[in-house]
Amino acid sequence: MRSAQREATIVAMGLVIVASIVVVYLLNEPNRRETAAERQHETSVERGAESYVQFCVACHGPEGMAGEGRLGVPLNLPQNQSDDPVVGAEREEVIRLAIERGRGEIMPAWAISEGGPLNEEQVKDLVNLVREGAWDLTAELDIEASGGAPSTPPPAPTLDPDSDPGEALFGQNCVTCHVSNDYPNGGAVGPDLTGLGAMDETAQVGVEVNAEALSAWLHDPQAIKPGTAMPSAPSLGLDDEQIDQLVEYLLGLE
Repeated sequence: MRSAQREATIVAMGLVIVASIVVVYLLNEPNRRETAAERQHETSVERGAESYVQFCVACHGPEGMAGEGRLGVPLNLPQNQSDDPVVGAEREEVIRLAIERGRGEIMPAWAISEGGPLNEEQVKDLVNLVREGAWDLTAELDIEASGGAPSTPPPAPTLDPDSDPGEALFGQNCVTCHVSNDYPNGGAVGPDLTGLGAMDETAQVGVEVNAEALSAWLHDPQAIKPGTAMPSAPSLGLDDEQIDQLVEYLLGLE
């Protein structure tokens, strides 16, 4: 009898302990979920900072202030980091659409659905970065990527009235990321295209240097190298004739 009572007491105590653990877990569940969500957001912002330095810093600057000869608009603005739920939701939508679809002839579309290199998660990461305003992180990553000093702005696009159409198009659309024979002070985001016409294939990407291959690359670089930072020429507003002119120019770089 005593043994049965002892077992019943042990079982009862076990049930009380289990019930206590369940209650504590349930009470802590909201905090656990909030902590997990915060960590996921922090990770997203960190990924966004890495993408920003790779794709955006040339035009918007290491700290999102643009200026200093850069082509982009400032992103380090109070309204972009607003805590007001209405303003914040509005700015989030504006930022997302600008990244996905671009802005006129200045900023290309970056979403894969629009011919760019970024998937939905990468776009969201960039939106979270801008909304969070983690510009100290982007500045730090920019210095690391630039070898110990802040990156310098690329040269402004130029239009030489005496140049051939392809050279002019290169000056308008490509010089911010690429160096060429005619633009030795171009940007360093993409491969150096100096002497491209004498090469068998392009540096880094490995595209064959012929009219068909270069045209295919310019029309849809994502189809050839998914994830490349290179936007498609159509996303920059170039039509087939202009792409042909640009290809002819590139083939003439010897």
